[in-house]
Amino acid sequence: MGRTRHFSSLLLVVALSPIFFQTTYSCERGNASLAVLEYHADGQDRIHGFSTDNLEYDVFNTSPSVTVTTGALDPASIVSYQWVVDGAPGDTTGVGAGGGSAEMTLPAGEVSLRVTVRAPEGAFRSYMVHVDPPCASVADCEDGNACTDGLCDFVTSQCSFGNVTNFSTCDFSAPGDGFCQDGLCEGSFCGSDPIDCSAPAGSCVSGGTCVVACDPADIQNPPCTGPAGNERCDGFGASLPAGDDCTEGGGNVCNGSGACVTCLLSENVRRCLVDGGVLGDVCTINTDCPVTGSGGGICLLVNDDCDITPVDCQVPSRCHGGSACTGRTQAPVGAPCSNGQCDSSGVCQPTP
Repeated sequence: MGRTRHFSSLLLVVALSPIFFQTTYSCERGNASLAVLEYHADGQDRIHGFSTDNLEYDVFNTSPSVTVTTGALDPASIVSYQWVVDGAPGDTTGVGAGGGSAEMTLPAGEVSLRVTVRAPEGAFRSYMVHVDPPCASVADCEDGNACTDGLCDFVTSQCSFGNVTNFSTCDFSAPGDGFCQDGLCEGSFCGSDPIDCSAPAGSCVSGGTCVVACDPADIQNPPCTGPAGNERCDGFGASLPAGDDCTEGGGNVCNGSGACVTCLLSENVRRCLVDGGVLGDVCTINTDCPVTGSGGGICLLVNDDCDITPVDCQVPSRCHGGSACTGRTQAPVGAPCSNGQCDSSGVCQPTP
């Protein structure tokens, strides 16, 4: 006896839906998205604010030569470029697996650039870049560039752009790698010159920090907050401890007040120092140390208690600012010594 089969109408709707066919029967699998899409004209990337999931962009340029650069999320995906002129697709330019750069000539007419990404598993995706699209309002001429002002010519329906005032602040959002990012407009470009907030090598002060500034002319002391991306350096930080090594002005040790001075070890008298250099004259006060063209130099105590003679498994004493000295300390376990390594008792043990 045959058995009657009942087919659910709901299942029929699901089976016939495009999503069902795409996910169940389609061979389109894989990641066909771009991580990078740049359209360079006149030396500037005209795509502002690229997003992987945004498939359409408007760009504005009059340059006949452009360079298009792409990078696929899946490095095995094949990327190709194609001009679409007055609605008609042109020849395809392949740039290979993972994307790449191609120099291209902008055709005449109403132009768009189609960038197609095909994943090895079959999935594909197209990004459209519309070049100089017609405008109906000023809002249509917003290109995302903080360094330009867009205007719409209502007679020709074409956008035109003027540069904002040079050195206006703009959002330069690149990460700094320890540097401040100074976002300032130069022409139509949002430029960024990294500002190094680290202290100079061999100095006796710590580095500064990056802060958000709203006065482009004030690098050292911005007393305000401003747009994100306009970080500046707040100058140098605290003085390093007395006794730290330094190499400024002929000095070799920090005095605890940010100055690098010479650690003198000869005798327990005061002698003259100038800019970290030793004049050597015996003195009582700073004014006993004349400096050509300025006031007095620096009169510091020369302490003969500082002992820097190498001794196995002992750390030499250090001069602090040319006056006070620390005593010797025991070297850490495992520190190298004359014929082996230091043990926990400060004795140099021969290497087996």
